[in-house]
Parts: sequence; structure tokens; C-alpha cells
Amino acid sequence: MLRQRLTFGTLMLAAFVGLFWLDARLESRLHGAAVTLLAALICGAAARELARLLHGAGHVPAGGWAILCSAALPCVPWLHRQFSDGGPADSAWMLGALVAAGFGAFAAVMMRRRVEGAAASISATLLIIFYIGLCGSFVPRIRIEAATPWLIIYVILVIKCCDIGAYFTGLAIGRTRLIPWLSPKKSVEGLAGGMLASMLVAAGLAGWFSSLDPQTAAAWAAWGVDVGGGAGHSSPWPAGVRAWVFGGAMALLGQFGDLCESLLKRDAGAKDSAAVVPAFGGLLDILDSILICAPAAYWMLVT
Repeated sequence: MLRQRLTFGTLMLAAFVGLFWLDARLESRLHGAAVTLLAALICGAAARELARLLHGAGHVPAGGWAILCSAALPCVPWLHRQFSDGGPADSAWMLGALVAAGFGAFAAVMMRRRVEGAAASISATLLIIFYIGLCGSFVPRIRIEAATPWLIIYVILVIKCCDIGAYFTGLAIGRTRLIPWLSPKKSVEGLAGGMLASMLVAAGLAGWFSSLDPQTAAAWAAWGVDVGGGAGHSSPWPAGVRAWVFGGAMALLGQFGDLCESLLKRDAGAKDSAAVVPAFGGLLDILDSILICAPAAYWMLVT
């Protein structure tokens, strides 16, 4: 199992780096279209997995509508970038899309011509849209507003290093169960090791990723981190402290995201969300931490 995880994890990371490199090369013409398309496809597939999980728990969401909205919402930042002259913020566009998605959920359930369980079905549909579509939209939003895909790679590495650190620390010295009724294998010691791993990676790789291109350096400078490029506002915190805080925040939120998905899987009586990626399970099993972390990463690094 460990060998499979390392093998497929390395392959997935290499594929993402290759795609993001291509996206960076096409920045002058496509402005993040490759990352946006990838996010839309992955979010649509993850929404399908979540719809199946909710069916297993006895809920009946409007799956087709939820999948469509979850795939469409990650495209909003790119569409705003292409067709609006109102600056980088796409909040008005996203708000309009969410309102349409919400009322569309009512309409989709209404079309079944049954009133039994309508409230539960609408709630389940909105859960998919907000959890997958809205949270997932912050990944291409980071890419569009920072004008570089490398910041996303940095964020994903920081998040996933917590999983790796928590796994090996828990395996070596894990004794105190974190939340045994929800995730029996997670330990307090593992969480501490995962947090340390994320903080080390966040602090150690910030400068290296910033050296990849001027846009990444400018994105860091906008957060007040002086890495030799870009211009941003000053901050009362030392740059090194901010990187450590970012790593710790991503670790805690990532583990919370893992627990959120575990809650849904246990309700459905499922071990994994699907059987798509060997040794990992489904796409949702891979995305759970990223979905919760992406909005916070956007707030901390881009706004």
C-alpha cells in the first residue's frame, strides 16, 4: 500500500507540474485556461462521487445539476478575467452564479413532482455545489489573480506534506487517538508531526518557488514577504514567521477537511469515495484537504 501511494502520488505530482508548466508558458494567450479546465473536470468528477456517497446515506440530491454547477463555478474567475474590465475581483460574478445554482437546485428537485424529502434533497444538492464547486473555484482563482500557476503547486505541496508527516509520525509514535469515533487511525502525535512538516515546507520552499518567475515573487511580495522580486505592502510580521503561520494553518485546515469527508463517508458506510486512483481511493479522497484549504490560501497569499 505504501509503495503504491508513493508511486501514484509521485506520478500525479509530476503530471500536475507538467500541466502547470505548460499553463505558465501559455499565460500570455490563455491566462490560466489549462488550470481552469483541469479544475472544472476534477470538480465535476468529485461532485459525482459525492452525489453517490449521499445516495448511499439515503439522500437523493439532484445529481446532474450539482455536477454541472460544480464544474461551472471553477470557470467563473477565468470568464471574469476574459470578459470583464472591472478589475481582478470576480465576487459579483460568483455571487450571481451561486444564486442561480441555489434556485436551480430548487427547480431541479421540483421537477421530480414529489414533495417527500424535498428539503433534504435540496440541502444535499447545495452541499455538493458549495463544498465542491465553490471551494474548488478558489484554486483557479489563485492562479488567475496571482498570474502564475506555481503558487498553486506551492500550496498543494504544503497541504499534502502534512498528510505525509502525519502518516509517518503516527506510524512511529502515534499513541493518543485524535477523534476515535470518526477517524480511528488519526493521532495527536501524527497531527503534530504533520503540522511540523507543513510548516517546514512552507518556510523552506517560499523563496525557491518565488525564484521560478517574477509573478510568483510578486504574489509573495503582496503578502509582505521579501524574496527579491515584486512590490507589495509591508506587514508587521517577519517574513519567516508568516510562512510558518501559513504552513500551520494549511496543516490544521487540511486535517479538518479530511475529517469533514470522513464524516460523509461514515454516514454512507463507505471506506473511500470511489475506486479511481489505486491506493488513494476516489478524487474526493485526494481533494478533501485542498477544498477546505484553498479559500484560506487565497485569502492569505493573494488578497
